[in-house]
Amino acid sequence: MEIWLEKYKYDSIEQLKGSMSQKSIAEPAAFERALYLKELQSYNN
Repeated sequence: MEIWLEKYKYDSIEQLKGSMSQKSIAEPAAFERALYLKELQSYNN
């Protein structure tokens, strides 16, 4: 994990979590839609 964090220029796991948070993106509704669509597609497999 440390190698991956270093490769992608993250200082910590907390920073990674923050960047993946819905709060940190410009369009939270798009984030929710993408997760919803991904969930729907999982039922077709």
